[in-house]
Amino acid sequence: MTRLELYHQHKTEKFSWTGLFFFIVVSLILTASLFVFSYYYQHSIKIEEPQEKLGEKVVIQMPNGQKVYTY
Repeated sequence: MTRLELYHQHKTEKFSWTGLFFFIVVSLILTASLFVFSYYYQHSIKIEEPQEKLGEKVVIQMPNGQKVYTY
């Protein structure tokens, strides 16, 4: 066997599970924070519309007999 064959025979490829685990954890944290931020952002906006005071109800009698209700 040549030196190159011996070198490749003893060299084993190791898969880095810690890198994959770190990537998955960071992805989950970023996704969760995105959902929390969007939920907080949507529910923090409150639009308060003013109360309308329309006044008294007025009934108008038309010449043809119909009634019109207005304020």
